[in-house]
Amino acid sequence: MGPRFRGREIRAWGALCLALLGGVAVVTLRPRAPHNEAEARARLLRSKPAPGDLNVVLVTIDTLRADRLGCYGYAGIDTPEIDRLAREGVLFERVTAAVPLTLPSHASIFTGLLPPHHGVRDNGGFFLEASKTTLAERLKGAGYATGAFVGAWVLESKWGLARGFDTYADKFDLSKYRVLSLGTVQKKGDEVMDGALAWLETVRTRKFFAWVHLYDPHTPYDPPEPYRSRHPGEPYLGEIAYTDHVVGRLFDWLRNRGLMERTLVVLTADHGESLGEHGEATHGFFVYGSTTQVPLIVRTPWGQRGRNRSPVSSVDIFPTVLDLVGLGPAGAIDGRSLVQAVLDPAADVGHASYVETYFPRYHFGWQHLRGLRDGVHQFVEAPRPELYDLEKDPRETTNVYKANRRRAEELRLAMEARAGGEGAAGPERKKLDPESLERLAALGYVGSAVEVDPKAVLPDPKDKIRVHQLMDVAKGAAREDRLEDAIARMREVLGEDPEIIDAPGELAGQGSTPGGGGRGVQAGPGPEARQRPRHGEPRARLPRPRPERGGPGGLPQRAQAGPTQRPGPLPARHPVPGPGAGARRGGGLPRGPRGQPGDGRGQQQPGRPGLRARRPG
Repeated sequence: MGPRFRGREIRAWGALCLALLGGVAVVTLRPRAPHNEAEARARLLRSKPAPGDLNVVLVTIDTLRADRLGCYGYAGIDTPEIDRLAREGVLFERVTAAVPLTLPSHASIFTGLLPPHHGVRDNGGFFLEASKTTLAERLKGAGYATGAFVGAWVLESKWGLARGFDTYADKFDLSKYRVLSLGTVQKKGDEVMDGALAWLETVRTRKFFAWVHLYDPHTPYDPPEPYRSRHPGEPYLGEIAYTDHVVGRLFDWLRNRGLMERTLVVLTADHGESLGEHGEATHGFFVYGSTTQVPLIVRTPWGQRGRNRSPVSSVDIFPTVLDLVGLGPAGAIDGRSLVQAVLDPAADVGHASYVETYFPRYHFGWQHLRGLRDGVHQFVEAPRPELYDLEKDPRETTNVYKANRRRAEELRLAMEARAGGEGAAGPERKKLDPESLERLAALGYVGSAVEVDPKAVLPDPKDKIRVHQLMDVAKGAAREDRLEDAIARMREVLGEDPEIIDAPGELAGQGSTPGGGGRGVQAGPGPEARQRPRHGEPRARLPRPRPERGGPGGLPQRAQAGPTQRPGPLPARHPVPGPGAGARRGGGLPRGPRGQPGDGRGQQQPGRPGLRARRPG
């Protein structure tokens, strides 16, 4: 072997050794994963850009099932913008919304508290108390410019989420609506985003927090072209695809202005959509995964990417955002920071998640539902309790409660501990003062409230799903002015459950009566009550809507003052009646009070309110 060959051999071996040493150096220098939240927070202090210098953008998409996004494995839709965000950040695969209703769920996102602790149990009539600190308040106190841009009237500022925002864009054009309710009044996503981007231009040189709420996947599904044609016969998917396009406008703005690498972006949903599973068309009635499993994607400028399989909750968003911007623990809340999982997507940060819906109780006089979901099992507290093995039965079709009573009892006790011992009877009622009733009547919040023994066990919603479906069909017919069909369906409802409510009152709430065509609806003159006994309890009733001629488009008279009119302010932190069911699009006027204190609703009767069971928000 000549000297030249030996020289080449020595150089090759030297290069290989250097490469190996370099690899060792890389492995050695790579920071180890944080073992707990404290280590994760310490790691953040050394991050560039510094956590305290980050902007924050929170996107909440209404009624978005996680399993209808491409990044969550659904092949039947194209969501390139959200999918790209998922590739650039950390995607949480198993996230449970605390309640499948818009306002209560957003209250949990913004406070880190479960509904029993923040007190907002339904859409409308519940207010987030001023004593509950919001994410916007914390960020504003840290020097952020704060702006919110919401797509639905159900999140109007009066309900308490506006605290801490310098700008809260919640004006809606009421003149185009035939019937007003919390759920019918909305903005298309592009209109919401137009306002958000215009505001962002004014604060781009400052540290900002922007919340953008997009309502489009909520019923009624009406996607614009070309998204309608891309998903023929599947308008819900068309709405999601359109919303993805709208979200892309925001991300493009951040990238084009060089802000994406100085911004924490969080994308989630308030709840899902049942789409017929378990017999439920929309959401709010049950607490199965179809309506409580939501997406959560967290993108930081520091490059962490991956997927986390820990079961977590939407209440975890509040403390996670605070940690990621260097503001530290949030105090006595229900949420747990996911900062460790953001820095190390393989970390196990899982915990059981509380879920509830009082929608069946407040709107039908049927039993409310509470539950606990831990990634392995889902327990549902109901007159006929339910337990599902999520690993073997992810669609929750086989109730294994009878064969697993011990495990179910363990979950029930854990649920009670999470809820603070509120108990199955639900929140107690607070009285409604005449002033509040008058002011709510001025907004069209009229309807029924029913006194029900708080300790009474009401009908199981599972046994009433047919009635619920019939009511949906009836209200849909009324919205389309097929009034004879609507009346026939309501008669079927009364045949199934004679005490549910006065069906003609519901039809009047749709803005029409048989032969009345375009007659509007106006609230009655005052809060006088009448009673009808049920289960030994008195039923108090606000004045029924009375048909009135002369209202353009069938609008309530008091809803016609101007194209961007907002209802006048309601007494803050005051028990008032509200249209919880009014968050369902296409219903009539919101119904009246159903309040009970102790749940923080402060505010609504746990009884058998009116038939105003429009699709929940």
